[in-house]
Amino acid sequence: MTQQRFEDPHHLVSAPVVVGVDGSAGSDAALRWAAELAAERERPLHILHGMDLVGLTHVLGVYEVSVPAVVDTVRDNGKAVIARAEEVAKTVAPDVPITVNLSADSADQLLIAHSADAYAVVLGA
Repeated sequence: MTQQRFEDPHHLVSAPVVVGVDGSAGSDAALRWAAELAAERERPLHILHGMDLVGLTHVLGVYEVSVPAVVDTVRDNGKAVIARAEEVAKTVAPDVPITVNLSADSADQLLIAHSADAYAVVLGA
């Protein structure tokens, strides 16, 4: 389980609003809401995208010839999703500091890991 640090007031002051994105309509709504929340609360915004490359290789098989090409396609898609999300967030909240994280981890692992250091975690449906 991820340890939260509520007793550290300096941590709480600097904690970002965290949002996971995947390029879907629900993700876009969550991103906009998270950017607005970050602006209202004067918090940084941290945008995450988990590609789940480990899960992908398990599905496709480690020795498949097509795996590198598929992994490259998934990475390219992830880069596009995160770049678009950053642009949308800048449009919604131009003064909010934004960081992004494109990870090989699954989305759930990534969000759980970053939730311990977050002011809020925003999810779309």
